[in-house]
Amino acid sequence: MTFKEWESKAKYTPLNRFWSCGTEIQVCGLIFPNKVHVTERTYFPWNFMKNPSTYWVLDLILPNSVMDRVKEFGGELSDKYYTDEGYGMPEFIDLEKAFQFNEYYNENMK
Repeated sequence: MTFKEWESKAKYTPLNRFWSCGTEIQVCGLIFPNKVHVTERTYFPWNFMKNPSTYWVLDLILPNSVMDRVKEFGGELSDKYYTDEGYGMPEFIDLEKAFQFNEYYNENMK
């Protein structure tokens, strides 16, 4: 399945909406075709002159040794979310790149 095909059928599930230090944060959930959950976090700054920003985090806990592979797809291995030492979760600013990494992971790294 291509990204465009998946995107046209994807269902966003609202999970949470809250305020932190004046910034509104909206959290939604998605599921990729191979059942990997994706969390979308959108930040709306209190300053209307600043643009909102969106990040997608894949529900995969990966060792730091694959960081270079994640960076090839424009992401980073984030340890902001709970993980053991030396592990992280892939975080992307482009949903299509996250989808491509997920496909690569599913075919080559599982």
